[in-house]
Amino acid sequence: MPQKKNPKTKQLRKARKILKFWFKAMLSTDLMNRPEHRSEYLEALQIVKDYARKA
Repeated sequence: MPQKKNPKTKQLRKARKILKFWFKAMLSTDLMNRPEHRSEYLEALQIVKDYARKA
C-alpha cells in the first residue's frame, strides 16, 4: 500500500519555490549586497526545505 503524502508538503514546496524566486529577484538590488541579508534568505530557504523533509 503506497504511503500517503502530507498535504503540507505541497504547500512547503510552493513556499520554497516562491522564496527562491524572490531571492533571485532580490540579488539584483543593492539590498542584497550585504552578506547578512543574503544569509537570512538562505537560512529561510533551508528551514522550509527541512520542514518539507519532515512532513
